[in-house]
Order: sequence, then C-alpha cells, then structure tokens
Amino acid sequence: MTKQDINFDPLFDRFQKNIYGGIKGQVRERLIKEQLDKHLEILPGMSVADIGGGLGQMSQWFLERGATVDYFDLSERMLESAKETLKQHSKHIEFKLGAFQRYLEKQYDIVFCQAVLEWLEEPIAGLNKLSQHLKPGGQLILMFYNLDSIKLRNLVRGNLNAAFGDLSGNGTGLTPINPLEAESIWQALDDLKLQRQHHFGIRCFTDLQDKKVQQRLGADTLFEFERELCEKEPYRSLARYIAVIAKAPE
Repeated sequence: MTKQDINFDPLFDRFQKNIYGGIKGQVRERLIKEQLDKHLEILPGMSVADIGGGLGQMSQWFLERGATVDYFDLSERMLESAKETLKQHSKHIEFKLGAFQRYLEKQYDIVFCQAVLEWLEEPIAGLNKLSQHLKPGGQLILMFYNLDSIKLRNLVRGNLNAAFGDLSGNGTGLTPINPLEAESIWQALDDLKLQRQHHFGIRCFTDLQDKKVQQRLGADTLFEFERELCEKEPYRSLARYIAVIAKAPE
C-alpha cells in the first residue's frame, strides 16, 4: 500500500485519550514546555507557525507568551477542538485547515512542528518546506518519533526479529508511518544550513516500562527523572521523541 500523509480525523478520539490523556502524554507536554522555557526566547509580537497543531496546547503556550500564531492541521476535528480551547485568543491566532505544504505562505520567527514529519509520506521534503518559511535568523522547533527507541523497545520485550524489520505503522493506528532516524534529520538540517542550537529527548525510559509500573510511579515522579536525563547522552538519543531547536542563517 502506498503511504500518504495521515489525517487524524478517524483517530481523534484515540489521540485525545492515548496521546495526552495519560501519564506519558503528561510527561511529554511538561518536558517540552519546560525545555522551551529554558532554551527559547519569545518576544511579544513574534510570529509562530504551529504545524499539525492538534488540540492546541502548544499554540496556547505561545499565545500566552505574547506571540501571534498561525495554526495548521489536516484534521477538521482537531482544528475545531483547538478553536474551542483557544477562543479567548481569537484576535491573535488564525486557523488553517489543510496540508501545511499547500497553505504555508509567509515566513515566521518560529516554526514549531511537533510529531508531524513521521506521519508524512515524504518527511524530508516536509522538513525542506518548513525551512523555507523561516525568517532570516528564525528558529525551527522540530520534534520527531525516534526509530531507535522502537527498536530498543522491541529488543527489551524479546521481539528480536521485529526490532530489525519494518517498524512503520499502516496509518490506521497511532504508530507513525515513517519513524525517523536522528541521523537523517541531522543530515537534512545540515543540508539546509540550519544550525542545531539544542536538542533533547522526550521520554528517555518511560516507554520501556510496563503500564503498571508507570501507574505506580505516577506522572510527577516520572517527569522528575525524565528531566534529569533528557539533555544527556546516551539517553536523549534513545528517547521516544527527539526535539531540536535549529536556527536559520541571518
């Protein structure tokens, strides 16, 4: 079956429950927000493109810091949910339904792309498109689903052959169709002359645990230990997601 960019309309309920409704989702959201607070300067009036904006949590985070946001998503259900969440910010956000590859037009101070590339038929082409919409000196914040983390999880669970097979999803569940190797992203950023300023891992060990262990420890405890590891090797390179802040040439 030919891969194509995934629209999350059919997956909306599962996404809402499984991605952000549980312990792993709480850890993910807290980590990325804390890291961006630590490593990103947002000035009032800065322009942000939120690519695959989903339920709107990160759009809200940027808006609360004085930015103006253009929100993009393929999913009408995601967009309508985000609109409701962000209605108090309506003067400072525009919602755009459709593929960012088609609807991105202007340049931005910040392009934020969280867990989107791995759902595209052509992830590196998508990254190239994002880079074209950075202002000189603008910053790309990219978070991607790490193929090596899935290999490790299968090895730990005894699925030795599966670990070195095809680990891509089929588009009907929450496993991405194109999990990404970090080296391919680093090479693409280098080719685009985007300077890596900082990168970190999101959930370096939590996804290796049994759900009962996660529930016993709880989100707060897991977050505290994940934050200790997220900027350190080898842990960040084995995290479920890897996030990077990269800067365009001035």
